Amino acid sequence: MEATSGTLGPDVRRGIRRRILQLAGYEVLVALLLFVPAGTWRWTRAWAYLALSVLLLAANAAYVLPRNPEVIAERGRWHKGTAAFDRIIIPAYTLATFAVYVVAGLDAARFVWAPIGWPWAVLGGALVAAGTVPVAGAMAVNPHLEITARIQAERGHRPVTEGPYRFVRHPMYAGGLVQFAGIPLFLGSAWSFVPAGVCA
Repeated sequence: MEATSGTLGPDVRRGIRRRILQLAGYEVLVALLLFVPAGTWRWTRAWAYLALSVLLLAANAAYVLPRNPEVIAERGRWHKGTAAFDRIIIPAYTLATFAVYVVAGLDAARFVWAPIGWPWAVLGGALVAAGTVPVAGAMAVNPHLEITARIQAERGHRPVTEGPYRFVRHPMYAGGLVQFAGIPLFLGSAWSFVPAGVCA
């Protein structure tokens, strides 16, 4: 069922605004994690990656917002009842993700340890974009897609079988795997495949 901004409750609208601010802050953090280790702002592939990332976030929002605005709001906060394994995995995964950008800055821009040529950036960008497709598809059809794993009994939790769930049980994870194959190629850093592999 599609929704419009006029039918959204104040909590959902507030949650969406909170999520937009979180994602904007995250993009700023990614920029710092790229450019500070690089030691320069003159790193074209990093700027291109940030532009692609913002473009894909906007495309994701344009697709999901009319279809499942509540999930955007819910992904902006943590909930009680998060599975114990997620309380361990999420911080470790976050650090590994940050390491991808830090290592890429050191490798591709500052020290040029193991650079990957520009032609590979095209493939990397295609993989990053392709990985967004199942993510957006999952967000559009799954009302229970919070930031962490928990059984949402209070919201009538059920298995979802629509959209990309017809083909894969965890489409967001599948999309993430594709993206972590593409990010090092896009940024031009072979060494960043190490933390990207940890993320995977």
